[in-house]
Amino acid sequence: MSRQLFECLEALGAVAETGSLTRAAETLGISVSQASRRIKNLSDEWDVALLERAGTATILTPEAARLLEEVAPVMRAFDNLERRFQRTRADEVSVEAPSAVASVVLAPLGAAFSELGLRLQLRATDRPNRTPEGELDFSIVLQPEPPVERVIATRLGTMPLVCAASPDYLERNGDITHPDDLSTHAVLTALLERRPTFEPVSKDPKDLKDPADSDRPDLSVEAARALGRVPETLLTSDLSTHDALLNAALSGAGVAVGLPRCLAHAALRRGDLVEVLRDWRMPAPVAWLLRAPQRYPSPRIQTVVTLCRRQWSETPGLAVEKRPVL
Repeated sequence: MSRQLFECLEALGAVAETGSLTRAAETLGISVSQASRRIKNLSDEWDVALLERAGTATILTPEAARLLEEVAPVMRAFDNLERRFQRTRADEVSVEAPSAVASVVLAPLGAAFSELGLRLQLRATDRPNRTPEGELDFSIVLQPEPPVERVIATRLGTMPLVCAASPDYLERNGDITHPDDLSTHAVLTALLERRPTFEPVSKDPKDLKDPADSDRPDLSVEAARALGRVPETLLTSDLSTHDALLNAALSGAGVAVGLPRCLAHAALRRGDLVEVLRDWRMPAPVAWLLRAPQRYPSPRIQTVVTLCRRQWSETPGLAVEKRPVL
């Protein structure tokens, strides 16, 4: 199969997947005119109509659908062969991930990858690439929603955050039970884009005390809840990685705010760190496993996705919610 024929069939497959010539072009990283020309060349060469309209969508004709089904094994083999020659090793899987995720989720998977004949190339960075391409197979990002263009995203779960300090720090500076208490402490953060926010662990109004029973009877339940949600605290140290945040807290430098529970799990169990503000919680970042779209993904791709999802669900300090895969 020539490279030109492969590209024409690839464009046809992209339209079949996206239902749009424009989105197909975006997925392949080419212009709409290029995608259209590739499909037209294929149509002219085989003298058969390949596309038709169905409302606002562009779909394959029955002839084109049968054609694509028949050439799928060849396309998959061609795609795998091309990727093999692009790499120094065909069994290599490259992944970028935030340092906390790399430490507790991906690094422990090294043995599992080896058993499957795969070699894991792991890059820990707290500024991961949002569009895996070229030599990068996967990227894990922490954000509320996945990117909407040029990637396939699998939701792994959430990464709960805690506030913690060393026992000696708390002995010197006192306990912390309310977010407002942070205003008198040395606060340590990492990778926060805005001031930390908190909410009570119980968000059900019936579980909150009646304002008449509190020392601020003039506050409504909603006002009482809002009072502690955004502490007016001075952020004294903002570190570049979550690993640095953990080490700073262990050294007694201050209170780590927004420390991933998965990263602090062992230290909390040993008593090297003490969790504070246990009746409050911070919004938990959502983790997405991103990969570049392929018309005919190899079994290796699904293996990596399955391993990552399983490891996420089994790692202490991480959370999984049953939601559909995008």
